[in-house]
Amino acid sequence: MSGATGARSRAAPRSNASAARQPETCEDGIQNGPESDIDCGGDCPPCERKDRCNTASDCWSGLCAEGACRERRLEAGEPIPPGYDTQLARADAAASVRLVGSIFLGLGYGSAYIAALSYPGGVGELYVPLAGPWLTLKHGETPAAKALLAADGAIQGTGAILLIGGVVGAGTQLVRKEPREEARIQVAPTLDSRRLGFVLHGRF
Repeated sequence: MSGATGARSRAAPRSNASAARQPETCEDGIQNGPESDIDCGGDCPPCERKDRCNTASDCWSGLCAEGACRERRLEAGEPIPPGYDTQLARADAAASVRLVGSIFLGLGYGSAYIAALSYPGGVGELYVPLAGPWLTLKHGETPAAKALLAADGAIQGTGAILLIGGVVGAGTQLVRKEPREEARIQVAPTLDSRRLGFVLHGRF
């Protein structure tokens, strides 16, 4: 039996079975036919968050509000409806915190990494995330250099705290399972000069 669960990703290739179920217009890069957005909705795979929609069935979340697909949050204690799976929420406050934390940590560690490449003999500790700037303070020759190292360490630390907090406080969203094709089996008799047999073919 073919089929997969989870939200559609435009960057990810679809299985042969999924492609066979969809009209050719679902992969032409333009909005046409009954599609509610480009290559999604209507007869095509459901749309992602922020894509245009006409009905709830146009969205993976099953929630169409003001003409756009929105996340459908799964509240604590709420049972998972039939035909749905759960994924990490991407539009709640925790997701914003994760984004800010990633930016802080990336900028802080990126700056430290570049500095370590520029001075490979003296500040190799900067290759160590989070602790690197603090370990390098002893090499600071001027108050300004020490201040930059301390600021970089603080930025990395703040980013890590925000990132962890965003993961711990992450919410859950509901996404519809991809419809599965029914098994189709055909039996055909075969006959040759030696034997009589049967051939099974189809999709299991």
